[in-house]
Amino acid sequence: MTKKIGHKRMGCKIKIFQRQYGLILSVLILTVLWSPAFAAQPFVPEKKIHIETRYSGDLRDIMGDSVTWEIFSRDTDKGFIIEFRKDNSKLFCSLGSVGSDPITVFTLSGPTHSVIDTASGAFIPFLGFPAPCRIFAIEDFNKPGRFDMVREAGGRKFSTRFFYDTLPVSPKDAVKGGWVEAEPLDEQKDRELVLISIRNSAGDLLFSQLWEKGASWWLYEETKDSRSWKRE
Repeated sequence: MTKKIGHKRMGCKIKIFQRQYGLILSVLILTVLWSPAFAAQPFVPEKKIHIETRYSGDLRDIMGDSVTWEIFSRDTDKGFIIEFRKDNSKLFCSLGSVGSDPITVFTLSGPTHSVIDTASGAFIPFLGFPAPCRIFAIEDFNKPGRFDMVREAGGRKFSTRFFYDTLPVSPKDAVKGGWVEAEPLDEQKDRELVLISIRNSAGDLLFSQLWEKGASWWLYEETKDSRSWKRE
């Protein structure tokens, strides 16, 4: 048995774009912010990684029981790009970074490269987005805080505030919770883990990620309708 972090079910309609031959989405990130508390560049994997995502609810009907994501980054002339491939085959979406401006700008593009969504400050996709590509900035991993995501529509800007809690987690508790695979104790004891929980202004838990200090990607993520594990 694995322990779920727990999420309040929300009645938001899943916004997802589907075609006959699958879902093809492109998320372009123009700049990424993060705290210097981590040595590596978070959300920029230094080598190819695999993420196993298991779905429930409506997403299970669309994506199946589970998907194995192959994720890797590559440099571009203006920054880097992260690619997500579904079940080690077709490109599902990409995360790109351009420039070094401290203001983060995100653009979500669909199959025809038309813009679906844009945001700055963070990118929390619509509820029901199936790929594990949530990007946000944390100022201090030792205390709770908040961040804003700004969207623009019709010439007006709309700001959404998110709140986060951070909780140090022992390797033993992470294994017990089913968030990481069990390893010999001597290989686990020096790991510095922190659980980051993101909530909306109403206090509803949106998702959680378990990070290891110095890592370039999280070890575990949970949303209301998916659970994801980093697999070596």
